[in-house]
Amino acid sequence: MWKKIVLGIVVLIAGTTVLVLYLTAGMSETAENFFEEVKAHRYDKAYGMLSEDFRQSTSREELIRFLKQAGLDQYQSASWGNRSMEGRRGVLEGTVTTSSGTAVPLTIRFVKYGDGNWQIYEIEKPKAGAHIVDGGATSTAASTTAMPDTETSKALVRETIGRFARSVNKGEMSELRDSAAEIFRQEVSLERINQALQPFIKMGIDFTVLDRMDPRLEPGPEMDEKGVLTLQGYYDTKPNRFHYTLRYIREKGEWKLVDFNVAIR
Repeated sequence: MWKKIVLGIVVLIAGTTVLVLYLTAGMSETAENFFEEVKAHRYDKAYGMLSEDFRQSTSREELIRFLKQAGLDQYQSASWGNRSMEGRRGVLEGTVTTSSGTAVPLTIRFVKYGDGNWQIYEIEKPKAGAHIVDGGATSTAASTTAMPDTETSKALVRETIGRFARSVNKGEMSELRDSAAEIFRQEVSLERINQALQPFIKMGIDFTVLDRMDPRLEPGPEMDEKGVLTLQGYYDTKPNRFHYTLRYIREKGEWKLVDFNVAIR
């Protein structure tokens, strides 16, 4: 009996592994094609395999410089130990081996567009060696995006909550959604965000009164190693506070919303 149960679990795990490999095959194929184009110095074709956001933030010359500095123009093979996918987003983590035998650890993030093809959204190469952070050593690559100060962060909160308030008054969330990052708009349709925030619309409250209040930031601006900015806190409304958790990424030189969560409690 136990042998049958164990065997069933093993079969389930194997089936899940096969499914993950199947679902992420398009990403690995895109990555392989990208590096083959780079290896052949067909940089125009390689550049065309990047997402629009990637091309907006990184010029062709900057891409070539990065690839050459990392030795990726000498691509030989790739091995992806970790694969994951969520909706239209996916990640490959692994190692690219160059013709000289050098192993280059990489994380590549992808986005899938309407035509069903994966495009490269980000290529991340961790810095080698130990990096001194607050007097200690860490092997984690630091973000190259500067975290905004408190006043800039508060202005960002006011801007986002202002868009939310005006959208509530209009009875639909297009202004809030249209201001968000491309990855957010791809994952969250107008219908979906309207449905999610429908309770606030039904309250009949004019949230634009928050424009005249100072948002509290607690614990303050925070940024993870991938450059995702989190702003969390509340407006000191009575009798209940208006709480918010907002997350942003840098897109085309601006902070763009990727996660929106508000509550009254």
